[in-house]
Amino acid sequence: IYLAARGREVMIFPGSTLFNKGPQWIVAAEMVKTSKLFARTVAKIDPEWLEALGGRLCKSSYSNPHWEKNRGEVRAFEQVSLYGLVIIPRRSVAYSPIVPDEAHRIFVRSALVEGEVKKEFAFLSHNQGLIEQVSGMEDKVRRRGMLASEEDLASFYSQRLPGISDIRSLESEIRKRGGDNFLNMKEEDVLLSCPDGKELALYPDETAMGFGTFKFVYRFAPGKPDDGITIKVPSSLAPQISPEHLDWIVPGLFREKITALIKGLPKPYRKQLVPVSSTVEVILSEMKRTNEPLVSALGTFIYKRFGVDIPASQWPVDQIPEHLQMRVSLTDHTGRELRSGRDPSILQEGMQQKNAQKGESDLFEKAKRKWEKTGISSWNFGALAESIPLTNDLFVYPGLEPGEKGVNIRLYRDRNTALSEHRKGVKTLFLIHFRKELNFVKKGLILPRTLVKAADYFGGVGAVEKAVYESLTNRLFRLDLRDPESFLRHAAVNGSALLQESRVLLEIAERVVEAYFQTRQAIHGIERANRNNRPALDLCARLRKELDALVPRDFLERYDPDRLIHLPRYLKAMEMRAERGSYDMEKEQKKSAAIAPFTEALRRNIQELSSRWTAEKRETLEAFFWMVEEFKVSLFAQELKTPFPVSEKRLEKKLRELERMI
Repeated sequence: IYLAARGREVMIFPGSTLFNKGPQWIVAAEMVKTSKLFARTVAKIDPEWLEALGGRLCKSSYSNPHWEKNRGEVRAFEQVSLYGLVIIPRRSVAYSPIVPDEAHRIFVRSALVEGEVKKEFAFLSHNQGLIEQVSGMEDKVRRRGMLASEEDLASFYSQRLPGISDIRSLESEIRKRGGDNFLNMKEEDVLLSCPDGKELALYPDETAMGFGTFKFVYRFAPGKPDDGITIKVPSSLAPQISPEHLDWIVPGLFREKITALIKGLPKPYRKQLVPVSSTVEVILSEMKRTNEPLVSALGTFIYKRFGVDIPASQWPVDQIPEHLQMRVSLTDHTGRELRSGRDPSILQEGMQQKNAQKGESDLFEKAKRKWEKTGISSWNFGALAESIPLTNDLFVYPGLEPGEKGVNIRLYRDRNTALSEHRKGVKTLFLIHFRKELNFVKKGLILPRTLVKAADYFGGVGAVEKAVYESLTNRLFRLDLRDPESFLRHAAVNGSALLQESRVLLEIAERVVEAYFQTRQAIHGIERANRNNRPALDLCARLRKELDALVPRDFLERYDPDRLIHLPRYLKAMEMRAERGSYDMEKEQKKSAAIAPFTEALRRNIQELSSRWTAEKRETLEAFFWMVEEFKVSLFAQELKTPFPVSEKRLEKKLRELERMI
């Protein structure tokens, strides 16, 4: 069955030699209608002949006019039919001769406004720069309406290029006018309204930290993964950015972020800060920038200014809009993104990418061949830089590494690893430098024989003597020194004090070991004397745990000398508590109830301690720890005195300070 002109259905006559042969197109000399409409005297024909044969009888229609970048002109698809039969279904043709006005509009919109041209034009680069500048302002302040509309931009070109709809005509017009300056836009052609200069200054394009300068990318695209502000961080420079600084480096976010944080607080805190807008104004005008995370600084300021004590855990940090949370984009040395996200911990993973790119590995290996040395026994290699640039965005970090024969200069990809190893290497150089003096010091580090039994709790006399030596040398020599002058200056200042320092530290260690032994023996004696007194036995069990937690085997490594000197007093207080508590359990229980909330808070915070805690919070936790110990002395052994006043009120204040931090 064939479709004939004017929509008729036709069948080849059965007597024809083409019957059941089924060519795609046929021509018939006659049509005969009997039981059906039959085509007789038929022949096969190529439809491509029909357009030329049909001539003016052929009809054309056009669809999908569009800009073709490669051809540099507006094209459309033509369909040709003859007597209602489609003989050419889809043919690409130039659209300008067909509908010139529409072709011009498409050319202006697609080629000029959208910049879809294969060849570079100076005026387009200039205009795109202006448009991007204004669009960047909109992304920064997150407000549309500054950039002229596409209709306005198209009108600019249409007025200057009437009737032009392809690249050839554009180039001809530019040659005729002696250049393309007439197509250069001015700021007033692009900018409808300009934000205040002070407002724009709150959104910097880049920030400098450590050895690098890091660029910001602003995007106003709600719901998109990159909505908000992205900081571009080469993975090799990631350790140089402190996560807590991310809250401070773009001041333009402060108002909205602080408002969102306050509005997201639980009602008991939020209602004390209303009206929120007035509170935010006070915060913005009076709160100073610090090295703390924004939430910690905010909690401290609000407590001092408004008297509202807000624990850090109550701030809705994870619930504020994503565009208010800095997005970090880790890149390799070529600028290619490796990973991105809004969790600041991504910075700690920066150097875990292993820099698998071949080019980067090649640079690192080349630098190692140039800089690394082995078998160094004195500081005869000049100053050691903190970092060495391999490219603009790729750094390695030199450091001294303890070796079999002295120290080695090594390059590290990770700054923190380099610093840790370098401190060990500097200590090794000092050990070589003071070899004779330290041998003499070692000979003097001998615990009294009376402490042999007490030292067994710490691994024996030899282990304690070795721990004293390690504590002494770590404290004096495990330093980040980078040049021979600093090394020799430190050696000159501390060399003569080695023997005296070692004796002081040994004496402190002796007192701690002896006090530990006495306290342990006292608790053991109380247990034997109270075998049938369950409350007394429970008290002794608790104190035994506290004893081992306060003075672990590595106490010399764990505590500084200025804290070690207090341990015997704490241990004596523990001994007195055991003795008095076993005789007067009611008084013990009352005092235990007073200290319990603070020991529980201490336990909870130590359990929650993580790498994401700031240095300030760690220091505050340590201070709280020692305050708790002093409070125990004031409760259970007042006659031993405390070096500073301590009370429940002061502990509560310090605890609130700790809990305001993150």
